Amino acid sequence: MILIKTQDTNNVSLELFANSTVANCFIWANDDAIKPYRDNTTFTDCVVWQLNNGGVIQLGWTAPDASNITISRIDIIRTEWNQDRFNVGIINYVGNRYNEPGKTGYHKNWLIEDVFTETPVQSVINKAPDQYSTSILEGLTLRNWNIKMNLDTNFQNRIIGNDPNNHFKDFVFDNVIFNGTKLDESNWLDLTNLQIENLTTPEFR
Repeated sequence: MILIKTQDTNNVSLELFANSTVANCFIWANDDAIKPYRDNTTFTDCVVWQLNNGGVIQLGWTAPDASNITISRIDIIRTEWNQDRFNVGIINYVGNRYNEPGKTGYHKNWLIEDVFTETPVQSVINKAPDQYSTSILEGLTLRNWNIKMNLDTNFQNRIIGNDPNNHFKDFVFDNVIFNGTKLDESNWLDLTNLQIENLTTPEFR
């Protein structure tokens, strides 16, 4: 097993070249832990202890393009976020926060499977990229999740597309267990305290 401990000046964690794989890691990070910013990357069998800053799985700062991503068997033992910020959550998408001109983001065909939380987290999904430039997301499957979230806080789950003409689409919730209950089309919004905008209705399996 590889130990990745990020407490340096930049608090950076793993960012890969295209067509790369990371496996069997323990990540103790005070910034984004898993950063699949390039095509055909795979993360598997990782244990994550997330400190107060950053997301566990970060879709991107500014506007990276990343397609055909597989993230499997992620065990989250602890998250220490103390406020509902733009850059926290098991899945997070910051987007073009620093307003760099000419940038757009495109993500397609993502599979994130076998995710487990050892203790309740404060935020599960915080996908609300900055409004400055378009961020397109087509195809995200969450499969075999068993997660716990503490709902007695002011944290809000979000899936907010930032372009009304390009909704986030092709989302699949496949056997996602949230606080002991499987999500389906009748309960997913209420159980998860989820705010949605510009999202095509997901499929549930």
